[in-house]
Amino acid sequence: MSKETLVYRGEAQWSRRAELKLVDNKVVFDCSDGEYGPIEFDLETLKRAIMYHEDDDIALWDNTLLDGLDDE
Repeated sequence: MSKETLVYRGEAQWSRRAELKLVDNKVVFDCSDGEYGPIEFDLETLKRAIMYHEDDDIALWDNTLLDGLDDE
C-alpha cells in the first residue's frame, strides 16, 4: 500500500498548479500541471539537506570543503 502526504499545493506561473508531496520514500514536486512530469528524489536526500541547513557548523564546513574542491 502506497503512502502519500501532501506538503504544499499552490499556483505556479502561467496559471499552473504546483504541488509538493511525499510518496512512500520519495519527494515528488510538479509545477508543470503534469505536462513534463514531476521531479522526484529520495526522502533521505531532503532529510540530509535539512540537517545541513539547520546545523550552521556542518553547513559552513561543507561549503568550505566544496570551495576548496573548486580550486583543484
